[in-house]
Amino acid sequence: MRRYSLLAFSLISVILILFAVAGYFDLPWLTEPLKKLEAINGDTASPLIGLVIIALLVVDVLLPVASSPLMMASGFFYSFPVASLINLVGCIAAAMTAYYIGRFCSPLMNKLVTVVERDKAERCLNNWGMMAIVLSRPIPVLAETVAILAGYSKMPIKKMLLASVLGNIPHALMYAYAGKKAVEDKAITIYVFIAVIAITGVLWLIGKIFTKKKSAETVEKE
Repeated sequence: MRRYSLLAFSLISVILILFAVAGYFDLPWLTEPLKKLEAINGDTASPLIGLVIIALLVVDVLLPVASSPLMMASGFFYSFPVASLINLVGCIAAAMTAYYIGRFCSPLMNKLVTVVERDKAERCLNNWGMMAIVLSRPIPVLAETVAILAGYSKMPIKKMLLASVLGNIPHALMYAYAGKKAVEDKAITIYVFIAVIAITGVLWLIGKIFTKKKSAETVEKE
């Protein structure tokens, strides 16, 4: 699996390079999305703002969009249910975009990975891939890398979609809520970030316990 690990490392490196290049040019839409959104229609919500938020979350797959402030901005402009839905749709669209990038680029990636390694990776992702996607969704760079590898390894679309929904629900809701409350309490951003990390940690622990249990059952069957 050395070449497959090298592929994962290469993907992370490419994403980080793209982030660095975009950061060098200091593009306002990426660094200060809230100010640009306010310029569209002041502090009044409009369908266009929701579409822009979704589009920017998708762009975040390859460029360093300030996604946390962006998802909070949806809470600033819209009601909590609408903001949560916008965040969730944007995050799922981003995950599926990364997934299809992996599928589209598979001929190129095949030059770096042997058939045997790819078969092993596919079996691994079929068994544990959903958990990896769920846990990685709130984590920048890692989320995109895992989704791209899922697409490359041909994880079933239904599994990918279900995992991205489950993985994105917590922070989509929390950032929407934070956006509603940020006007009253500026520190809520920090609380939400800590909560997202804590939830990810709890899910990781649950996943680890589940993995050990399933591995033990597999050994017993053999």
